[in-house]
Amino acid sequence: YAEKIYVHLNSTIFTSDKTIWLKAIVTNVNQIPTTLSNVLYVELIDFDERIVASKILKLEKGIADGFFDLQETITLLPGKYMVRAYTKWNANFEENFISKQYINIYKPKRINTDDITTCIIKDFLNF
Repeated sequence: YAEKIYVHLNSTIFTSDKTIWLKAIVTNVNQIPTTLSNVLYVELIDFDERIVASKILKLEKGIADGFFDLQETITLLPGKYMVRAYTKWNANFEENFISKQYINIYKPKRINTDDITTCIIKDFLNF
């Protein structure tokens, strides 16, 4: 039987200076954390279907956690990305048994603090 992979991300919207935190639970057919697989492969894939980052996570009683530090990854263009997770065992089955989640990554916008200070002072004087 194939394993079922559940991946929980801290968000689905990120800026390229943030970290994607993830927790994965891999269960057997009875929805009990698996002991069959000991390793989970997690990949960050861009819109051109290139793997831009990958992790190998140790499964302990079917549970693993990890992260992708987007600042450490090659320069990411804004857009839609996929987080894909699978075990070697699940590679023997249909594509349905590979976990896929889509996320959006944006370029962070820098705010000029002088503009904020000026707005605060103007608001204070008009109060």
